[in-house]
Amino acid sequence: MEENIKIDKSKRSFIILTRRCINNCLFCTEKSKAHWPEPTTKEVKEILMRDCKLFPCVDFSGGEPTLRKDICELIEYAKKLGYYVRLFTNGRLFSNSEFTKRVAMAGLDAVLIPLHGHTAEIHDRVTQKSGSFKQTILGIKNLASYNIEIQLKTISNKINYKILPNVASFVVSLPYVCSFGMDMLVISKIALENKETILTKLSNMVPYIERAVDISINAGKKTSIWSMPLCLVKQNYWKYIPNNRVIKEIHIGLDNKNNISTMGYQGQVLAPICENCLLKERCSGTWPPYFRIYGDGELKPIIGPPHSCF
Repeated sequence: MEENIKIDKSKRSFIILTRRCINNCLFCTEKSKAHWPEPTTKEVKEILMRDCKLFPCVDFSGGEPTLRKDICELIEYAKKLGYYVRLFTNGRLFSNSEFTKRVAMAGLDAVLIPLHGHTAEIHDRVTQKSGSFKQTILGIKNLASYNIEIQLKTISNKINYKILPNVASFVVSLPYVCSFGMDMLVISKIALENKETILTKLSNMVPYIERAVDISINAGKKTSIWSMPLCLVKQNYWKYIPNNRVIKEIHIGLDNKNNISTMGYQGQVLAPICENCLLKERCSGTWPPYFRIYGDGELKPIIGPPHSCF
């Protein structure tokens, strides 16, 4: 892509390169699929040529995509095709400066890195890997030295929601981080196995999320809340909640039958109680498993005319 052409980053392809990971997060969505096959280098290149043409942004995801030995080759190939390339990565392997240099030279544009806490104790408790926080932070610093766009995201859960303002304060102390987001948990099989440790209601998290947004915004960081129904937060925070239900995405990877699988985006949804809400076309809703576990009793549909805040 030419540098002077504005890229529509709301249209993107997620290519799942691997389900393997060096973390063992308490809510991992991919661990149960670790035995699934991985696409070959040739298959990924064919996917980039064939399936992603209408989407200017490509996310290489996983698992942990940096575990692929061909990651630099794939980034370089995607860049030659004109894509804006981002890695959804835990950032740990970037603690190696030589690896960071090779990935940067391949043309990587951005990284999206989960940060589960502002201390090693909290972050490593979620990842279940001692030393993961230290490596992730060093990886972030190494990436910053190559002017790669650094986006951080905290997956809000029972372990960390009360310290989200502390996480926000830590993030704003890192001048090379361009954006900070908080996403709601996708309740996976692994998360259900750790339900007592990791799960909590969205309404419990809201006051801490709002305080974290205030801290981040006041420091000038681009800030977002993902997968949070509008009716649960105060009206002045609605503008920080993108409507995921209208973002154009495709998710691509191998299924467990060793076939290339191309899927339309199926993400956040509204609950039945939202049917008559005046904000339903603007609201992102949340991940479907949440409503199956907790129902929709927390939601407060807006039936009367809403005040303008956009």
